[in-house]
Amino acid sequence: MKAVHREASNFIISEYWRIGVLEYWSTGVLADGLIFSLNTPVLQHSNSSTLKLFNSFTQF
Repeated sequence: MKAVHREASNFIISEYWRIGVLEYWSTGVLADGLIFSLNTPVLQHSNSSTLKLFNSFTQF
């Protein structure tokens, strides 16, 4: 029973960690990167959102 409880608590901790990382990336870094890429003059001529997203990460 203790092993099951330990596995459950590890799963909960890992889920909280994963959610925290996803929220950090989606709200912080990703948002800043998208704003930066959308404000870059060269990228405004491109209609590809994938290209904008890629360039936002490569320009840091």
